[in-house]
This record gives sequence, structure tokens and C-alpha cells, in this order.
Amino acid sequence: MSFDLNKFYTELDNCFAMRDNNLVESFLRNSLDEAKMSDPVNAEPRSEANMAFVVVSNELASFLRGLSRFEESLATYDAAKEELRAHGMEDSKDYATVILNEAGCWRYMQEPQKALALFLQAADILSKAASSEAGVLAGLFNNISLTYLDLKEPEKALAFLNRALDICERTPSMTQELGITWNNLANAYYALNDKEEAFNASNQATRILAAIFDGQDAHYPAALNTRGILYFREGDYVQALEDFEQSMNKTRLVFGENVDFMITCGNCAACCRKLGREEDARKWEEKQDELKAKLMG
Repeated sequence: MSFDLNKFYTELDNCFAMRDNNLVESFLRNSLDEAKMSDPVNAEPRSEANMAFVVVSNELASFLRGLSRFEESLATYDAAKEELRAHGMEDSKDYATVILNEAGCWRYMQEPQKALALFLQAADILSKAASSEAGVLAGLFNNISLTYLDLKEPEKALAFLNRALDICERTPSMTQELGITWNNLANAYYALNDKEEAFNASNQATRILAAIFDGQDAHYPAALNTRGILYFREGDYVQALEDFEQSMNKTRLVFGENVDFMITCGNCAACCRKLGREEDARKWEEKQDELKAKLMG
């Protein structure tokens, strides 16, 4: 039987709109079962990849990554890659899409070298493709820049960010990616000790992302967290705490209490301690330890 990807994405969007992670996961797993049954050729060996299986696996893996369920996420990415490799599609845009998403998982797991290798492999594939979408390239350049920042190489990060910014500014429909790029530029400029440009970029990012979905965009919490960090470093602990708490509220709404939420608990604790609110600081640290045990094992 055939698998209707347009219907799949419409229903997936509806599930996300309900803000119920259990509902989303159930839908994705049921869809994966359906995709397995939609194999275009039942006889073995199959002559073409089951792209429905690849697409749904990629979506499920990315969803699990967002919930900080990293081992499950990696296993699901591996299944998608294996399906593509079995049909000689290692140099395809579909393969590049899977590995760039997998790279994001490794980055969340604090394995920047593994992440960078996959990001650069994806960039190599997509740079050779005649019809690579602007949004995909801009997103990839942003992710490469973040990984270079993890590796304490801000000059290399800035070079990729300028490539992403150029794409976004030439593509009016890429408002979200533009906000993401400005947020990453804030981090790169601060790492290069250009504080004025860092704050300018951070304010650009929060302004752009706050206007998307009435402040419910999934990337808005990261922009708030970035600005909070800048304020903290400059000694404005009241403003930093306000941004951190707003970031946590947005994160919980979209993803639940994930790794990003856990990290921001620590940021809140640091602010409270600087403000002489020791009891509040301890509460935030207890919450962070609780989530660390739950999410990281």
C-alpha cells in the first residue's frame, strides 16, 4: 500500500499543535509501522529504498532528540541510514538530511567532534547537489558554527554564520532561520570579545523570534537564554534571571523539561546566588540534579 506523506505531515502538525508529547510519539510510531508496510517492492532484494520509512524515522528520531532520549534517537537515525545505504544512496540529499539531524544529537550529547564530522559530511553532499534548498544550507551552516563554538573556534564559527546570514537576508521566507542566525552571531561575537555586536545580535534574535507564533516558536527559548547569559556575564543578574525564567517557561511548553531546561536551571541558580537568594539557588540546583539523574543517567 502507498504512504501519503502530505497527509502524514498535516496530521503531524495537528499533533504538535495539541502540545501533547505522548500523542505526538504515538502518532509517529504508528506512522512508522504503516511506513514499513508501504514498502514499494515486497520481493527481496528490493530495488528502491522505502522513503516513507526513511522520512518517518527521521521525524521520530528528531522528536526523540528534542526529548533528550538520545540513545533511542541515534538508533532510529541508524535505521534510516541503513535503509538508504542498502540502496546506494549515501551521497543523496536524503542521506545528508538524516546525518545532519543525527549530528545535532551528538552535539546535545556533548560530542562536538562526532557532530562536526557529520555536519561537514552533510555539507559536502549538499554543496554538490544542484537543487539544495536555501533553508537547509542556512540551517546546516548555523549548526556547523555552533559546533565550532563548542570547540572554542569562534573565527571559524563566524565565517559559517556570515554564509548563513547572507542566505537568510536574500530569502524573505526564512524569518525563523534569520532569528536563529542572529542568535548564533551573538554567541560568536561575545566569544570574540565584541560585546556591543553581541548584544545587538541578541536583541535582533529575540525580536525576530518573539514575533513568530506569538512567542511560541521552538527557537525563541534559546534566544532568551543567550541574552540571559550575556546579561549575566555583564553583571545584570536581575535581567538575566528574567530571561532565563522566561526561556524555561517557553522550553517546558514546547519540549517539556529536557536538557535545555536542565541547563537553564543551573543558570537560574547562579543568578539567585549572585543576588543573595541562597534558598532559591539551592532549589534550582536540586531541580537541575533531579533532571540530570533522569535525563543523563
